[in-house]
Amino acid sequence: KTNTCPNCSATLDDNSTHKYIVPKGFRVPYYGSSVGTDISTIPYIPNSEPWIKVDGDLLSMPNPALGSFQISRQGSLFHYNEGQHQTGYAVCLSCGYSASMSASGELPMNFKNHLKLKGGKGQEGDKKCKPEDSAIQRNVSFGTVSTTDIWRLYPRDLDNQENLSVTERNKTLAWSLGIALRHGLARTLGINTEELGVNIEQAKFEGNSNAVYAINIYDKSTGGSGFSSSADDHLESIFKQALELVKCKNHCSSRCETCLLSYDTKAVESLLDRNIARDYLIKALAKMQLPEELKLLGDSSKMIYTDAYTYLNLHSSKYNKKAQFFISDNLDDWNALSNRLRTIFEKLRFESIELCVPKSFEQSLSDEQKLNLFALARVQGARIKTYDRNAEFDNLLCTVSSDQGYLSLACTKQKYRGLNENWGAVDHENIIIAGRLNNDITVNDTDLSEPVQYDKKTIEEFNIKSDFNGPIKAFGKKFWDLIQSRNLDFSSYENSKVKSVYYSDRYLVSPIPVAILYSVIKNIPFEQTKESFAIHYKKSSYNFNGRRNLRKGNWAINENQEGLLKRYFKGSLFSEVKAYQANYNNEIAHDRKLRLEFENGESIVIRLDQGFGYWELNSRSKHFNFPFDDDMDKQLKALKGIAEDKVKHINDAKTIFYVNLDPED
Repeated sequence: KTNTCPNCSATLDDNSTHKYIVPKGFRVPYYGSSVGTDISTIPYIPNSEPWIKVDGDLLSMPNPALGSFQISRQGSLFHYNEGQHQTGYAVCLSCGYSASMSASGELPMNFKNHLKLKGGKGQEGDKKCKPEDSAIQRNVSFGTVSTTDIWRLYPRDLDNQENLSVTERNKTLAWSLGIALRHGLARTLGINTEELGVNIEQAKFEGNSNAVYAINIYDKSTGGSGFSSSADDHLESIFKQALELVKCKNHCSSRCETCLLSYDTKAVESLLDRNIARDYLIKALAKMQLPEELKLLGDSSKMIYTDAYTYLNLHSSKYNKKAQFFISDNLDDWNALSNRLRTIFEKLRFESIELCVPKSFEQSLSDEQKLNLFALARVQGARIKTYDRNAEFDNLLCTVSSDQGYLSLACTKQKYRGLNENWGAVDHENIIIAGRLNNDITVNDTDLSEPVQYDKKTIEEFNIKSDFNGPIKAFGKKFWDLIQSRNLDFSSYENSKVKSVYYSDRYLVSPIPVAILYSVIKNIPFEQTKESFAIHYKKSSYNFNGRRNLRKGNWAINENQEGLLKRYFKGSLFSEVKAYQANYNNEIAHDRKLRLEFENGESIVIRLDQGFGYWELNSRSKHFNFPFDDDMDKQLKALKGIAEDKVKHINDAKTIFYVNLDPED
């Protein structure tokens, strides 16, 4: 039992916690004739509103003056029953018999002398169960927790711009508005209102010291049906349909069966007033229009609350014809091998794809960048096109088409159009706008062509997934065996030794990638002088409060990564180890690069899209825990020990890496 709320840190009292039992079934007394399945004597058990937990990010409404909301596809509902008097049940642990506690919280009459539910007669033929005090659970609820889709709205008072504080008037507004919005969502989606639940609760968020009212609308089906979690895509329609409801065709004074009353709202009938909800919705709809500066796609523009990939995935069954994807001319953090566009190309299917890049790329891209760009295009056979910089393209992310028309996405910040993992992301900085266009965007054929030096004898592309799964100590040999199995010409390296090794990776902050890197370097198939190893990495920026393990743990910001890496790679592998620690991303290249320098001046460069970060420990690992908090000697011992552990590739997508025997740098 915890004394504070994990969400808002409020002190919890007895009314804020529930001791409950999840029933596996029900049984009535086996003996006796005055009790059993006679439903004429069953007392009324009051309904209890479920407790709801939503873990989604807090998102702003199209106009922040309207408030904020959360969406969760795995929200938690705690349904419970506290008995006839709302004081819980008494449960006999000997036979399973239960009965409502009295109104004053005492054991029900004759509970210590009840008929047995199971166990048969006693030695003397007694049908009674006479439990000791220790065998009786008092004041417990019957309950269960399920997951479903939830939309939680924190509406604001449109006059003072504050969230709805806990007052009687605001409680009436919250319930009336919640029931109307549930109707609006149901009408928008074309489903029955009965498929959705509505609940009002007090909540704290964003550091507010005082509780405010939150409206929860959720799918009643266990596991969810995707109804409530789609609310963010239909906000204006939901509010319009809600307003139609509270206008009431019968023009009632406050509530009736035509507007707010239904079988599941009778319990809050006294709190309902359609007039308050109507006045609120009229003002809200007036404020819901996007400001002119956000109408990036004209009058059809609307704000969306998911990243571009998630939004396209939700609409992929309809918009699956031609797709055009646009990237900016910003080459900072360029990563053509690992980015969100690659995820889209691998997981979504279109009849044709155009990858549209600025025309300046024809002159500004290096041969290696061109190679990576064409590798991305080959994932789904995309054609590379160019566009000229102008206002039409400055914010455009993509355009996808169907037989019925076109859907486009645009964003407010240029850095979210760069070819890296931020393409199409949404956060507090970047807003994504969806809209309809009448046609696709006219783009140009390109002079871009794959570099002539893309010779299979000098450059090879590898696509791997489960190829290296298994013990970490065997990872390196599998890695090099695969490279040597291709047609690369290694003849110029056969009579020379590796004199130095260099590895660069800004995300080398966890023991597993470090141990895999050690295995790869240890198994280099060329003779080595073992003179030096240089490693360039970014200092960890993680702060930890709590336990860490090899699945989720990283070294923390205040821990000695540099000293540990030097000692780990020195000795049996190299006589000298240099560690270059970057404090910021711009101090180290984004791509992960392993470089071997030979005495005869030749070199081999291997570029990996995600380094060795796509592998994690097998669930049956013997060394699941790692002594992050112990001294360096114990950590080094643990690093050497996990070489026996097995790893597996964890990403649905394949990992790409390039081997270049004729690198530019």
